[in-house]
Amino acid sequence: MSNVIVGGKVNCPLCGKPFDEIRTGAGADQKFYVCRHCMVSINALDPALGKWELLPKEECPLCHNPMATFYRALDGYLQYRCKPCGLISAVGKDEYLPKEGGEV
Repeated sequence: MSNVIVGGKVNCPLCGKPFDEIRTGAGADQKFYVCRHCMVSINALDPALGKWELLPKEECPLCHNPMATFYRALDGYLQYRCKPCGLISAVGKDEYLPKEGGEV
């Protein structure tokens, strides 16, 4: 399996820097966008790609500034980052699924 970095044209919603575009698999047919600074990645086929500005804005619980949002629809990963104070809040898909019996 070989990885080819092509050079991304999509910006990370958390830091604003361009994603690296990585192709992997036989014939480099699978494409992912990776932000090495924020340590997030997203499949090029994810329906949430580039639509982060449509998500509801969250306020930082520490400094009350708006937080940047990264979301992956394919696995439900969600991360908020406050640029002024540096707070990072991440929610994995298993953290907000209903518990047994329907309770949250």
